[in-house]
Amino acid sequence: MFFINALYKRDVLESLLFAVALAVGMSLELLPMVLSINLSRGALAMSKKGVIVKRLPAIQNFGSMNVLCTDKTGTLTENKITLVLHIDSDGISNDKVLLFSFFE
Repeated sequence: MFFINALYKRDVLESLLFAVALAVGMSLELLPMVLSINLSRGALAMSKKGVIVKRLPAIQNFGSMNVLCTDKTGTLTENKITLVLHIDSDGISNDKVLLFSFFE
């Protein structure tokens, strides 16, 4: 917008202020669209790795996770529960984690 106003020989300072005001106004209006596009790109990237995303806001929560704990791994498909690994916050296998997480 600034270059178009400069092309038509308008006042440079006034053109600059108008262009900045227009950019600030548009960025706030376009923020939901930018967020939706980025979340859908994340869903597409995850779908290439075999992950199904039902809700786009779930990707925001997934991106902020450090540790993912799941339950019933394989019970729907194999009808059995399998413990793959039990590690502490440092990533080291620790039997105390298994002991504290087990309950009847």
